[in-house]
Amino acid sequence: MTLLSVKNLSVSIHEQPIIKNVSFNLGAGEILALTGESGSGKSISALALMGLLPHGSKKEGIINFEGKDLNKISESNFCKLRGKKISMVFQEPMTALNPVQSIGKQISETLIQHKACAPNELKDRVRKAMDRVGLNGIDPSRFPHQLSGGQRQRVVIAMAICLEPSILIADEPTTALDVTTQSKILKLIQEFAEKDGISIILITHDLAIVANISNYLLLMKEGILVDQGRPKKVFRDLSHPYTKKLFAASSEQFSFKATNTSKEKLLEVRSVSVNYMSHERGIFSKGKSVEAVSNVSLNIRKGERLGLVGESGCGKSTLTRTILGLQSASSGHIKFDGQEVSKYANSFKKNIQVVFQDPYGSFNPRQKIGRLITEPFFTLGRKAPSEIEQRIIARKMLKEVGLSSESIEKYIHEFSGGQRQRIAIARALVIKPKLIIFDEAVSALDVSIRTQILKLISNLTERYGLSYLFISHDLTVIENITENCLVMKNGKIVERGQTKHILRDPKNEYTLSLINAAPKFPKFLHA
Repeated sequence: MTLLSVKNLSVSIHEQPIIKNVSFNLGAGEILALTGESGSGKSISALALMGLLPHGSKKEGIINFEGKDLNKISESNFCKLRGKKISMVFQEPMTALNPVQSIGKQISETLIQHKACAPNELKDRVRKAMDRVGLNGIDPSRFPHQLSGGQRQRVVIAMAICLEPSILIADEPTTALDVTTQSKILKLIQEFAEKDGISIILITHDLAIVANISNYLLLMKEGILVDQGRPKKVFRDLSHPYTKKLFAASSEQFSFKATNTSKEKLLEVRSVSVNYMSHERGIFSKGKSVEAVSNVSLNIRKGERLGLVGESGCGKSTLTRTILGLQSASSGHIKFDGQEVSKYANSFKKNIQVVFQDPYGSFNPRQKIGRLITEPFFTLGRKAPSEIEQRIIARKMLKEVGLSSESIEKYIHEFSGGQRQRIAIARALVIKPKLIIFDEAVSALDVSIRTQILKLISNLTERYGLSYLFISHDLTVIENITENCLVMKNGKIVERGQTKHILRDPKNEYTLSLINAAPKFPKFLHA
């Protein structure tokens, strides 16, 4: 039975065409995957279905739901549908949640808005919704910042399904989550379709996820629907060049040239532990001490490319902040180039750079690209280059990362996610550091852009003779970009060795669980 029918949906923003004549049907209890590269129009399509398009948008076509054209109903009638009949889970839960309200209150807002229950039933309905999404034992009085990424995503899902909607739109619900958390969220979404009969529109750029859980897929490029069908048939036939390109990028394995790794240690971390006070505190107690990093030791030699893998909350970020001097160690010591970091602070900062997961959040939106790339010269106490020198340096670095030199006059919001990450890499390389830390640098990128960035990192580090620590929850990425690898769990290193050996013959059960949880293309696609 067709629940939602979309015919010739077109969207333009300020007269610029974004979506062009998209048509599809969604059946009851079906999982429909909407996939494509960043900028293909996936999220705008979802916002069009929800009636949440930005100011200056124009929408055409027919969106037939329960005998009504949603393009023709009033905003007040649309408000009655949102949350009750059609709900949406947004990509980044931290921006979708109110940081100053408890999670219980935020889940209850949907119930109150639609007058779904009596006030005395509200508490039980909230608890039921939280338990339904696997938040058993989590107190509704907690705030978003007190939860992990996976738990926050579950809160957003609880808000979306508490009224048992007919349609759930999930916009990249597992992007930037570790593989085990991602697996749990995907199983939860499958349960909604199979047990509750909720129809799912799953927006994702991960074709392995599409192949494993969707009943039907729509592939978009530049606002146009270029391919569609049952995943098994689409991925076997690969009849459209764009489908073939994305499938190849998803399956691609590339190897970097082995460097002459020196025996000389560049970074030495010895028996480092980090403790902090938990948020759980009462009137007469200060909370309990939690050990985020426990007796961790590691070395990075000159020219080495080291990977660090683990689930969210395992201590990867805390360890990184400690190495960078942004977090104090409770015990142990860190040496860089043979000297204690605390005694070597200024020189250390000039020889280490970081590329963050979200490049947009690490740039000043009011500065032009030319100034942003040369920023390390100003912040690290080096002699600032003249304005003419800045432009020359910035143009050179942009060329190094494959961007036009004319980009120096633009602002960061004018670039795509992949381009922003290239600019972040250019900024990290501008002072020629000895060590770069890549903190989940490609986790939010689509498959083709991710491959481009990984190849760029490999080529540049080879050319510059750099060492790096690459932090990721994606084992495929780690396999492609590192020689050696550390696996972290509950603040401890549980396995270490050559990346290829660890991933092919893991000795620790936890490592094996990470490998098994990673989404893979079904066997029928390799037949």
